[in-house]
Amino acid sequence: MILMPAPPIIRSTARVVRELGVHVRRLSQGATRPRIIVLPSAQSGASRLRGWLIGKALIRLGWRVTIMPSQLTLAQRLRVIRMERPDVILMQQARHPLNRPEYCNGVPYVFDIDDADYVDPKLTEAVTRCVQEAAYVSAGSQVIADWCRQHNPSVQVVWTSTPIAAHHDSMPHAKRRPIISWAQSSPMGYQHEALFVRDVVLGLASRRTFELMFFGIKDRIAFEQYIQPVREAGVTVHAYEYLNYDTYLQKNAEAAVGLNPIDLDKPFHRGKSFGKVLAYLNGRTPTVASPLLEMPHFFTDGINGRLVENDCDAWISAIEQLLDHPVERQRLADAAYEHFRNHLSTEVVSCQYDAMLRRVIDQAEGKPS
Repeated sequence: MILMPAPPIIRSTARVVRELGVHVRRLSQGATRPRIIVLPSAQSGASRLRGWLIGKALIRLGWRVTIMPSQLTLAQRLRVIRMERPDVILMQQARHPLNRPEYCNGVPYVFDIDDADYVDPKLTEAVTRCVQEAAYVSAGSQVIADWCRQHNPSVQVVWTSTPIAAHHDSMPHAKRRPIISWAQSSPMGYQHEALFVRDVVLGLASRRTFELMFFGIKDRIAFEQYIQPVREAGVTVHAYEYLNYDTYLQKNAEAAVGLNPIDLDKPFHRGKSFGKVLAYLNGRTPTVASPLLEMPHFFTDGINGRLVENDCDAWISAIEQLLDHPVERQRLADAAYEHFRNHLSTEVVSCQYDAMLRRVIDQAEGKPS
């Protein structure tokens, strides 16, 4: 069956309904000041974690928060901004074509960027301008922060966070199957990491039995060609095309080990921070990671995870050690979970946004910082 696009009148009606929902939600809040409008670039991914969820967390910190659905037109956005009269705007990424300084109606904004979008020729100019004209920039990693500081001195590293999941203590490691997860979305887009993971898995398959999980498979044919040697080695492979975020977290909470190999072959990859690691941390799944980028700033090898150089034999040994010793896995996972609660949970990171946004308002009002 071929799905036809919705007629224009239906799309127009849907936008009107969405805008009405925005007005109902903003007027129903008890707080009157400070006011913020959040501009996510999308509904999922980083926009969900750094836009929608941070916005909702700010409500608990006393803010009146309006989150702008990405489907609204420019006229609708400007109308909401004009009627709400926000003190500050949180602009999450420049991937949305309306996330631009000139559409903020003169309201000071914090530009939030967690990926190296500036290396994309289609976004370089837009990202540069968004950074230059921002009152403040929240960067997802030190690499991104360093680039942003070329264009704006007011930059702060704010790691991507996620809410603490309800299932965090549902399955002790003594009861978990030997499942290895590589939670990278669209893994075929990370060629060097994918080949490294396959080499590690094939080496490990000659020593013991285990299962393997992949997520966000877009090209099933390419993936099957890639994974065929692993299947032939006797490894049971679970490959998911799309899962909602809660199910994605739950699946990773069933794993015994989570993998986070990092290869700096592409400039875009150098801007990566925690992403998939959040799923491991939330699910109390110990992480084996490359000692690169933000990883050494969070993990201490042997204390709350494993940091292992990108050597195939070293990774095989580290993973095998964890699979064979559930008590050790539990110790690392519990320590990482507590560190996650204190540094990478939405509840904690939202306080960093709160302080930054209030500082922007104070500066706009001429108050000393």
